Parts: sequence; C-alpha cells; structure tokens
Amino acid sequence: MALNCWPAMPDDARPHPTPTGLANAYARWRADTLAPLQVDTFRAFWLASLVSNLGGMIQNVGAAWLMGKLTPDPAFIAFVQAAASLPLMLFSLLAGALADLFDRRTVMLAAVGFNLVAAAGLGAMTLLGAATPWALLAFTFALGAGAALFAPAWQASVREVAQEETLAQAVALNSLGFNLARSIGPALGGALVGLAGATAAFVANAASYLALLVVLLRWKRAPRIAGAVAREPLWDAIGAGVRYVRLSPTLMAINIRGNLFGFAGAGLFALIPIVARDALKGDAATLGLVLGAFGVGAMIGALGSGALRARFNYDRLTSLGVIVFAIAAAGVAVSGGAMAGVLAFMTLGGAAWMVTNSTMTIAVQTAAPRWVAGRAIALFQMAAFAGIAAGSAVWGHSVREIGLSPTLFASAGALIASLAAFAFARIPELTAAEAAAALAGPVKPAAAAIEPRAGPIVIEITYRVASDNAAAFVEAANALGRARQRNGAIGWSLAQDIDAPDIWIERYLSPTWADHLRRVERFTKADEAVRDRVRALLAEHEPSVRRYLQRPDGAEPIGARPKPAATDGGQM
Repeated sequence: MALNCWPAMPDDARPHPTPTGLANAYARWRADTLAPLQVDTFRAFWLASLVSNLGGMIQNVGAAWLMGKLTPDPAFIAFVQAAASLPLMLFSLLAGALADLFDRRTVMLAAVGFNLVAAAGLGAMTLLGAATPWALLAFTFALGAGAALFAPAWQASVREVAQEETLAQAVALNSLGFNLARSIGPALGGALVGLAGATAAFVANAASYLALLVVLLRWKRAPRIAGAVAREPLWDAIGAGVRYVRLSPTLMAINIRGNLFGFAGAGLFALIPIVARDALKGDAATLGLVLGAFGVGAMIGALGSGALRARFNYDRLTSLGVIVFAIAAAGVAVSGGAMAGVLAFMTLGGAAWMVTNSTMTIAVQTAAPRWVAGRAIALFQMAAFAGIAAGSAVWGHSVREIGLSPTLFASAGALIASLAAFAFARIPELTAAEAAAALAGPVKPAAAAIEPRAGPIVIEITYRVASDNAAAFVEAANALGRARQRNGAIGWSLAQDIDAPDIWIERYLSPTWADHLRRVERFTKADEAVRDRVRALLAEHEPSVRRYLQRPDGAEPIGARPKPAATDGGQM
C-alpha cells in the first residue's frame, strides 16, 4: 500500500502565487526521484538499510583501529579490507543461486541473522580481551560473507518492494543511502571509537541489524509460486545462471562494461588514500575529507540520475559516465596539491561513478528474467569487483613506478580507450515487460510414463518455409535457438532438407525430462516474440513437434502407460 508523503493540499490552503518554472521542475524531480519512498515497504527497507550501512561503516573503522592496536604489521591492517571484500568475490554467485532457488525473504533473514550474531560475537570477544589479529580477520570475513549472501537477494527483490515503474529510481535511492552512510559513517565511527573504543563500534554494528531484521519479519511478501517440477540442484542452478548470462548479448555487454569501468576507474577510486597522503600532504582527516567529497558526489549523482535517464538511454549514459570519470581522474592529476581542485574533481568523480554503476545495475535488473535475476546480478557484481581488484593492483604498482599524476593520467586514458570496447558491447533499449515470463500453455503429456530424471530428451521440430522467406527464417530461427540455449537446451542445431529445400529441422536436447519442463517455464515474452517471428515466416502448415527419449545401448524401452496431463507451459 502506497503512502503519499506529500499529501495534496485543499484548494483553499494552496499558496496563491503561480508556481514558477523552477518550482515545477523541482516538483517533477521530487515526484520522479523520490517516488519509491511513497511505498511503505520500500521506505521501511531504505531506512533500515541506511542504519545497517552506517553500522557497517562504523564496524570498518573499529576493525581498522583495533587491528592497529593488536599488531604493528601494516599487512594485517590491509588484510582487514581484503577480508571484508573477498567474500563478495567468492560467494556472490552462490548467493545469487540461493536467492533464485529459495524464498528471498528467507535468504535475507538468514543473512541478517548471521551478521547480527557475528557482530555481537566480535563485540563480546573484544570486550573479554580475547581478540587476536587472526580472530579479527575471521570475524570480518564472516561479516563480509553475510553481506555477500544478502546483496543478490535484496537487489533481486527491489522490483517487488518498489513499484515496477519506479525500479530505476529505487536502485538510485539504494545507492544514495549507501553513499550517505559512506559519507558520514566513518566520522561517526571515529568519534565512537575515540570515546568508547572498538567494542562500542562492534556493538553498534550488531544493533544496526535489528531494524532490518524487524522490517524483514514484518514484510508480507507474496508467496513464492512453485514451479512445475522440483527446484534444480544448487550446482546445476549456478551453471544455469552462468550459461544464461554467457548466451545473453545484453547481459554480457553490461558485464564487459562493468569490468572495464572497474579496472580503468580504479586508478582514481582505489588511489584516494594516496591522493590524500601524497598529493595533499594530509593526514587521516584529509583522507576523510576527500572520501567525503567522493561520497557527496555520489549522492548528487543519485539524486540527478533520474533526469539523466530521461535524456539518455543506458548505452549513452554509461559511456557519458566513463568520459566524466576520466575528466575527474585527469583533473585530480592536474590539481596537484590544490585542495579545492582535488575536492571539486573528486565530487565530479563520485557523481560519475554512482551514475555509471547504478545505470548498469538497473540494466541488469531490467534485462534478466525473474528466474535468474539473482544470479545475473551476482555475476555483474563479480565482473565489476574483479575489474576493481585487478585495476587496484595495476594502478598501485604504476604509482610506485611512475608516480601518482602520471598514473592518474594513464587511468583517464584507459577509461577513454575502454569506449572502443563499449562500441562492440552495446546495451539495447530495454523494457521490464520483455523479461517477464510468458503465459505458456500446457505441455502435451507424454504417452509413456517418464521419470523426472529420465533423459536426454530430444526435441525435433519440422518447419515448412517458402524459399522467399528462407533467409529471414534462418535469422529468426537462430535467435530462437539462442533463447532456447539460454533457458537450458543443449546441442541446438538447424538443418535444411537437401531433397526438399522447403523443409527445415530444428533439433535440441534437454538433459532430463525435468530440465525440459524447467526450460519451458523460463520462456519470456521476449522469447515468445522471437518464436512468433519464426511462425510468421512459415507456409500454411503448423510446425510438427516430435519428442524422443534418447536410449543408450542396453537401456530398457519405456512403456506405453498413459500419464496424466500436466500444466507446465508450452512445449516449444
């Protein structure tokens, strides 16, 4: 149920002056950008996530400070950040599969509950004076694992929590909340640690999960609709997610862009501490100021991203973001030790970073069908984090070899050069309706009883196509073949009869009968449109569909026992 946060005023209470153009523009911006906050559930999640993110930032400050007290070894201090980030690389795909296979609310509850216990355990250990460097790293890794489990389930649920038409604004507001926490969280953490020590920071982090836990428990999510067959095994689900993204040109284009932007952009993003230390000759306070400028820029980008999306499509907006971020990196290099220049360009860089990454995240959520959304989001995150990790190492080594300013210029050049790859990895116009599940008809029941694990199932479809339509048919049939393979078909082929050239045979396999039923369920409206293109090119006759159970040498033939009709979706 939506709650209007800005209720309409009665006519006699309205101000009399005619609204100016600026006022109208502001009203349109507010209605567009902040629309998801009018939905009770999304607003509750957003506020609870903000509190949780603040707790996470406070936790990071406490962990870094405590590690500095436990050991003088700088490697251990660096390992704190690595321990927090590594689980996002290791577990994102697994977490995405869990988010798609199981109830997402349950997955998020498990993740939040796990992190609450881990944060409380770290606080108790520190309070008892039992903390060691390795134990601190272990708890930090555990908290990162909980965050990795939570992220795909939450991002795949945004479409349910916010209204469908405000998905883009909801993703931008999520980024705004995170960057707001990143901007003020370290300062709060530093003050809390200074007043009460690291234990207070860990306890505050544990308490920050309570609001999110309450919101999840109160969320009346629509029950998950069970599929026609039992859910697929976890490892098969992971493979299915990788296969879908690999065979989706749109998702692959987004992942390529995310990886390249992460790699080239890390020249500025990952070197912020060195900018504060070497370029500005500053201390921890200087670093906080520079990080704050980047965070403020990210918030500005989040608030203005709606207006930008109204003017540019996904393809152009991500390219524009890369160009602006390159200008920011070069600008910081040119600024040298001028604080005002560095802060200005860092603010510009934060805005470009947020707009580019949030636009790609929105594109993933729009392009991915619901059955694979969690895995698609996880694979995008892995691609982006892999780029950042590799770029951080490369640009960090470059600073050592050639210095900070030349490295920033090189990073800016790499960002501009990445646009050449963008030209081959285009993001088409996307609508959420295209990724929605098609309303398929019932599968024709098999004449013989077939176990779900029986297979492979061979599908053979015969088409009759007039010679004038042959070229267009081949193009459409290959597009349909890619859709079938994304959804789970293997060994797809298209053949033309050399004795009767108007006859074409499409052939593909499903590993088991259960996989065949799952594949049918996964058909989207976009896939259905491609199938309609194929049908429109046929001669008068409808395609003939034959289904076979492949039998190895020595296998017993299946019987001819009738099986009750299933209602599992169309058979093509």
